[in-house]
Amino acid sequence: MVVTITRRKYTRPLIDHPIYCGAVNVNELETRQGQSGSSVATRRNQQNEANRTHVTKRSRQRGLEYQYCTQKCLSGLINDGPIDHDCPNASLHGRQPINHATFLELLWKQLEASLDDGIWPLGIGGSRGVLFKVTLLEFGYTFVSKGTVRAFVVDLEHEAAVYARLKPLQDTYVPVFLGATDLQSMGKTYYYDHRVYVVHMSFMSWGGTRPDPHGGERLREKAALSLRAIHNNGVIHGDVRGANMLCSDEMDGIMVIDFERALLVPSPRPPLSPARSPIKRLRTEDPGQERSSSKRGLQHLLASDRAAVSHLFEE
Repeated sequence: MVVTITRRKYTRPLIDHPIYCGAVNVNELETRQGQSGSSVATRRNQQNEANRTHVTKRSRQRGLEYQYCTQKCLSGLINDGPIDHDCPNASLHGRQPINHATFLELLWKQLEASLDDGIWPLGIGGSRGVLFKVTLLEFGYTFVSKGTVRAFVVDLEHEAAVYARLKPLQDTYVPVFLGATDLQSMGKTYYYDHRVYVVHMSFMSWGGTRPDPHGGERLREKAALSLRAIHNNGVIHGDVRGANMLCSDEMDGIMVIDFERALLVPSPRPPLSPARSPIKRLRTEDPGQERSSSKRGLQHLLASDRAAVSHLFEE
């Protein structure tokens, strides 16, 4: 089998300066503009203030009431499992848990009705998205959303495909992926910041807190364990950094996040006969050389991931 490896094309970051989840507050970007950018900073501060006033008083108060649901809770939601009674919101979920399809339907209706209630911007983000805390108000399910602009919808759709590949690892090595919605389909746009108009949102469990950057060998071993599991499920992360790791006290491990640049490695399968093959192979003088070259490229990318882990959390 010939493995074709395609690198994700780099595109301009979501906002003017690349900001990484948990590392930079969006509102702090203005302080980096310098004197020459003071007018831009003023306009952005005004826009930020306008956005904040859109959130109702009731919504703000309710946001403080909810803690994030546990991994086990949200894993049970998507897999028709029982309610996790250790979840801080278990009493709100009801005696009979709703199924995943009902959850998505209710969430869609809630967002269609209002982008003010049950959604709170966290002021942090990455190169492809900004983060929100979201609660399905009717049942108290509370989780994280990554929102993005039109130009980067394809990146979040790719990330959703990666989470689908990693479903066996969800709630242990990666967050639980709950689904996604297109705000444009309901005639909505979330005006997050200057030139950051969110039109697409992905939903996932809260993965944890930022690990100590000097956590040493103990954290490095946990990160390596998570990465090995991801590799074994046919995914190469491609952007292994401390900013893309979360420390999960619930799972006593490291959760890996941000898969927009990840590569999906085709699963081994029996080769189709030439008459049945839907894709014509490119002819080469030496097919064996082609397979060897693809394998070397794959091994190089895997080695790059592993090498990056070996330098994380250095004391």
